[in-house]
Amino acid sequence: MFDPITSSSIGRDALAAVLGLCVGSFLNVLALRSVKEESLINPPSTCPDCQHRIAAYDLIPVVSYIVLNGKCRHCRKPIHWMYPFVEVFTACTYVALLHLFGPNFNSGDLMIMDFGQLIGMTIFCSTLIAISITDFREKLIPHEITYPSMLLGIIYSGVVRNDAQGALIGVGVSYMLFDFLAFYGTKFYIKLYGDPDDPENKHKKILLDRDREGMMVTGADPDVHIHHTLYAADAFIGEELISVDEDDDEEFTVMGGGDAVLSAVISAWLGLQALGIALLVGFLAGTVMGSAYLFYEMYKAKVLRKCLKPALIGAALMILLVEGMLLFFRSLSANSGFTMQLPYLQLGLAAAIGGALLGALRSGHDVSKPFPFGPSLAVGAVVAMVTKSMIFPGAP
Repeated sequence: MFDPITSSSIGRDALAAVLGLCVGSFLNVLALRSVKEESLINPPSTCPDCQHRIAAYDLIPVVSYIVLNGKCRHCRKPIHWMYPFVEVFTACTYVALLHLFGPNFNSGDLMIMDFGQLIGMTIFCSTLIAISITDFREKLIPHEITYPSMLLGIIYSGVVRNDAQGALIGVGVSYMLFDFLAFYGTKFYIKLYGDPDDPENKHKKILLDRDREGMMVTGADPDVHIHHTLYAADAFIGEELISVDEDDDEEFTVMGGGDAVLSAVISAWLGLQALGIALLVGFLAGTVMGSAYLFYEMYKAKVLRKCLKPALIGAALMILLVEGMLLFFRSLSANSGFTMQLPYLQLGLAAAIGGALLGALRSGHDVSKPFPFGPSLAVGAVVAMVTKSMIFPGAP
């Protein structure tokens, strides 16, 4: 009898891909319903535009999207491209995890414990995908996803990695570290740009946003328009307050609470050493991804100019930050009895590039909303998952 699990690598990859497609479809539902605090079972899936119930044959991952030409069967409104993308991405992720963490299928009889690492990393990566969806779309990391994953991660570390103590320490360090970053990072941001919660700054920001929209239509000179807008804002604020959306009433912070919980999830699954890798890569990835996003917004607003000096300052500060973190985790690994091997020159160069991009954005920080950090931290977590054994040989 043909057994695709043990007899064929292609068969195993196909099974992993099909499972990934199905789980990816579920992750779409999990992410969006967790944000809305809705049940995963009831009500059934409906079209977000016409609210018509979607039949089971229209919920086949990727296939239904292709057959329907990316449109709802009833109202013919476009289906968001995110749904098939997440399904395909999850399928590719599952195939990669099978090759990275799957057992040796040629070793004879396999037991369930031989699949422990593969199962654990599959759940962990599924968590990262779901969190990235919610943070990209809603700027929110729901506890309905992170807390259960954190508990599963601690159990996994105790049973499979034999390092429950390290996982618990990592969870505690994660919360303390992000609380520190949120507190002092917010103070540093206010020192540079002023308090975003100050009503005067809020109203000036609204006037600038409105003026840039008109400026992009008329093609007027940005420096002249911005100067006159700020002058008008000073006069206008003294007479009348501009209405502010309810979302703007939230207290400003450079690090959200969801980012702290996500870092704790990473520590629960991978341990304290991996958290250091994830943070380093996450900050660099976030700088690059956020820079690309904000540079595009600055280009549209015609304010992308004279960025050299802020870029040099940003590069210097980022090098100091990254090299300081590297020295800290190197001393931590030495005290723990592990050897830490890192490409310091390459990381320093990457930090300089990221810092330069971040510094160049200083003059355009008010062009658009901040880029979410959750997806960047998820990228760092994946890098940590793959490289931890190479950077920390002998670590659990």
